[in-house]
Amino acid sequence: MELWKTRRREILAGGIVLLVIAAVCYFLPAREQPRAAEDIAVMRISEVLAAHPSYARLMELRAEEATLALAVRDVPEVFSLTPPAADDAPFQDSVWQKNAQTVIGARVELDRERKRLTEVYRKQTEDDYERRKKQIDDEYQNAITNINLKIDNQRAMHGPRVSEDELAQERAGLEAQREALRQERGARQAELYRTWQEEIRARVAARIEPQQATWTAKAKATIDAQKAEADRQKAEAEERNAAAMERAAKELWSRFGAPVLLKGGHDKTRADDYLYLGSEGGMWLRAERIATENTHGTGCTLSSAIAAQLAKGAALTEAVTRAKAYVRGALLSGLSLGKGSGPLDHGWNLEEKQ
Repeated sequence: MELWKTRRREILAGGIVLLVIAAVCYFLPAREQPRAAEDIAVMRISEVLAAHPSYARLMELRAEEATLALAVRDVPEVFSLTPPAADDAPFQDSVWQKNAQTVIGARVELDRERKRLTEVYRKQTEDDYERRKKQIDDEYQNAITNINLKIDNQRAMHGPRVSEDELAQERAGLEAQREALRQERGARQAELYRTWQEEIRARVAARIEPQQATWTAKAKATIDAQKAEADRQKAEAEERNAAAMERAAKELWSRFGAPVLLKGGHDKTRADDYLYLGSEGGMWLRAERIATENTHGTGCTLSSAIAAQLAKGAALTEAVTRAKAYVRGALLSGLSLGKGSGPLDHGWNLEEKQ
C-alpha cells in the first residue's frame, strides 16, 4: 500500500513537470530565419512630381483654381426671371366675359320672341290647315270606301261561277288600288303640312328679321371689339415681357460684365431671345414657337452651337444667330425617339452640307 502511494506521487510530479515544459515552449517567441540581403530604394513622390517638366504649369493651374473658388464664393446669387406668358386665351376670355351677358341675353330674348310668334301664327292658321287637310281626306274617302265594299262583298257580287283563284286575283288588284290611293292622300297631306310650316316660318321671319339684323350687327361689333381689346392687352403684355427681359439682361451685364443671352422659350406662342452686349446695345432674335414635344437638350445644344461658331471665328452676334437657326432646324426636323420628351435631331442639316 505504501509503495502505491509513493508511485502515485511520482506520477503526479512527472505530469506537472511535463505541463510546465509544454507551456514554456508554447509561449516562447519563434526564432526568425535569417533573410537574404535585399536592395531597398526610397522614393519621395513630391520630388518626382517636382522633377516633371509640366510641374510649374500644374502649380499655376492649382493657384488659378483656388482664386476662382474664392471669386465664385463672393459672387452674389443670380436672380431668376420668369416673365408672364402672353397667351391669347386669357385676354380673349377676359374681354368676352365683359360682353357675353349682353350678347347672349339679346340672343335669348330673340329666340323667346321667335317661339312666341310661331305659337301665335300656328294658332291663327291651325283651323284653316285642318280644313284643307280634311278636304284632301274627303277627296279620297269615297273611292277607298267603294274599294273596301267590293273586297268585303266579292263573293256575293260574282256568285259561284267565279273560282277562288279569280277572286284572289281580283282582290289583289283592288288592294293595290286602295294602297295607291292612301299613299297619294298621305303625300298630299304631308305637302300641305310642310307648306303650312313654311308659311308660319316666313311670317315669323318677316316680323323677327329687323331684330335679328340688329342682334347680328351688335354681335359682330362685340366680337370685333373683343378681338381688338384682346390684341391690345396681349401687345401690352408682350411689351412688358420684352422690357422685363431687357432690364434683366442689363442687370446681369452690370453684375458680371459679360454678354447676356436671355431665352424666351417660356412663351406659349413665341420663342424670342434677347442678346445684350453692353455698350454695343442689344438685339432681338424673334421666331415663332415650334409645337413639338421633342425639346430635350435645347439649352445644351444652343450653347454648344454658339461655342462651336465662336471657335470657327464668328462674331458673337453671328454665332448666336446661326446657333438659334440650327436649334430651330433641329426642332422642325421632328425626330421622335422613345417615350416622353425626345431629343433634337442634331443631324438634320448633314445632307445639306454634303
